[in-house]
Amino acid sequence: AFNRVLLHDSSTLPLPQALAPYYPGAGNQCGRNAQAKIQAILDIKSRSYVYFSLTPFTRNDQRAASDVLGLLQPGDLIIRDLGYFALKVLAHISGAGAFFISRFGYRCSLYDPDGPLDLSCLLRKEGRLDRVVRIGCSEKLAVRLVAIPVPSHVAEKRRRALRQSRDRRLNPGKERLFLLGWAIFITNVTQEV
Repeated sequence: AFNRVLLHDSSTLPLPQALAPYYPGAGNQCGRNAQAKIQAILDIKSRSYVYFSLTPFTRNDQRAASDVLGLLQPGDLIIRDLGYFALKVLAHISGAGAFFISRFGYRCSLYDPDGPLDLSCLLRKEGRLDRVVRIGCSEKLAVRLVAIPVPSHVAEKRRRALRQSRDRRLNPGKERLFLLGWAIFITNVTQEV
């Protein structure tokens, strides 16, 4: 059904400290490390790379999300993880006649024709989802939302990891902890495909 299936991901490469001015990495109380980020896009149908870049670690995946736009061809499928979640980029992918599968950014607003949707309430009521919704306060991008429950041991492992995170800004609420019990994706690929 797709011309190319493109996997977009990154990897971090530690570098000698002398390269820190050119490849600034994560900082801590001892200063800034030298790290590079490798962005790669692989076409798994032809088993070949279609894109490769080496940037400072400080250019995160979300900023690299638009790198794929110059490579898109109608009929391509782009698969990426949540780090690349950017609604404007997803709208461009869809507008170019290409397709995407992405993890759902739980902070995004969801809408149906009647107004805002409460995802937690829907999941509690229906048990799993596969429906077309609109996503984003301003974008209102039409996507297919697919939510499947994960095994309880996976959900508990996710919840434990989030609670133990050193980033105190996360402070997960009940709704966020509930959503960790689901694999939630958005896509513009139709149910028929």
